[in-house]
Amino acid sequence: MDDESPLRTRFAPPDAETGALSEPSLRTEEEADTDPLSSSLPRSDEPNNNDGFSLSSDYNAKKGMRQRRSNSRSLDVLFSVVHCLQRVRIPRSCLPCLPPGEDNNADGAIALCTGLDRVLLGTVPASKSVKICHLKPPQYFWYMVSGTLCDVVQFAIDYGLCHRMFGIQDPSVCWALSFSLSISARHSSHRYFVFGSYVGGYWNSLGRMYAGYSIIIVISTIFNIIMTKVALIDHYVAWVITLLWTGIVNYFILKKLWSFGDTDADKKSIKDNPSTHASGPAVIDL
Repeated sequence: MDDESPLRTRFAPPDAETGALSEPSLRTEEEADTDPLSSSLPRSDEPNNNDGFSLSSDYNAKKGMRQRRSNSRSLDVLFSVVHCLQRVRIPRSCLPCLPPGEDNNADGAIALCTGLDRVLLGTVPASKSVKICHLKPPQYFWYMVSGTLCDVVQFAIDYGLCHRMFGIQDPSVCWALSFSLSISARHSSHRYFVFGSYVGGYWNSLGRMYAGYSIIIVISTIFNIIMTKVALIDHYVAWVITLLWTGIVNYFILKKLWSFGDTDADKKSIKDNPSTHASGPAVIDL
């Protein structure tokens, strides 16, 4: 057979026992080209310039899918925990001092907590939706809960990152760095526990929080320097003392800054307290 023939047969090595040729080896090049199975696979003599892009796209798609599944599983776990907590009932006889509430149970049992699912969904903060034993804690209670969680984050940054990893020995430098780096965590935590949705978007709200905290960072660092350098108070004793008074001051700063520029909040404030927002002289009907 002519070597230049386009219909030359692709022979595979004969079978070791029978000496027969395998069936696929009898196909011609034209048959192989028109075969849908063969055409779906890349030919060895044809360059495939899209291999890198295709593999990268597939990898990114699978990575994104795995991340979404992981986030979904985490939310499922959180919702399961929340539903378990909200199903807990306490007999009213154990808490006789509580005022009567809307009991759904015939025995008058009191729900341990309600409204946590709305916090997870991000619709309202805990300070507006969560009730504990039919009582709604004040906003400052949730600020203390959120602040305590974020204080743990700040302590981890101070001790683990600044003091241990980078070897920073100056207590005031550790305080300034850890407080500054923990602001983003405080911003997210206060959104779900205390103040609710961001006004003007995440980055605008975070920028206002950094601007409001900037003066506190400077004052608290100076206060920490006085305690550690002048009064010679231990690093973490001074850290706790500084933390206590800054937490109280920060609450009032955030309360003003969080809803800054929110026209809906301003309208609600005017509606609730019309006398404090009067723009002209009072009119008396005779």
